[in-house]
Amino acid sequence: MKRLALVLLLAALGLGLHAQVGLYGIFYDATLAEADSILNAEGFAVGNLNTGNLVSYYPLNNPKTDVVTLVMNPETKTVAGWLVQYNAANTEAEDNYVFFQLNKMHNDWFKEYEETDQFVWFLNDTRTVHLVYRDNGAMTVLYYDSNYDPLFGTGDKKKK
Repeated sequence: MKRLALVLLLAALGLGLHAQVGLYGIFYDATLAEADSILNAEGFAVGNLNTGNLVSYYPLNNPKTDVVTLVMNPETKTVAGWLVQYNAANTEAEDNYVFFQLNKMHNDWFKEYEETDQFVWFLNDTRTVHLVYRDNGAMTVLYYDSNYDPLFGTGDKKKK
């Protein structure tokens, strides 16, 4: 009985790591239909589908967020990562709220990189979450998967 409980616990932990749900309920490997449904329920509408592997969603009633952009894997038609850009006029308290939500979702497993002025949460060997500020002061959160560097404009695709 103990062995079965241990196996079930490990399976549940593995499933939780696989899903890796992030901001606005989006998760890695979601289909476009799944991500679209999630973002529609969160009050976003698709704004652009004809940009290669990028699909942008804009808030209908959320002045705190400017855009959510999905990075789609063209081979599997699933989410390889996403970017949330917040409004540059947001207050420090509003930005701190996002930071604390990231900590809560990703178990405080982050590192601050002062040289690049960003916080990075390590989800597994290839998936990370980056919080950075753009030149205009807008906070941006990037959910990244290094297996798909070219989709993010950062290099060659690694073999899985």
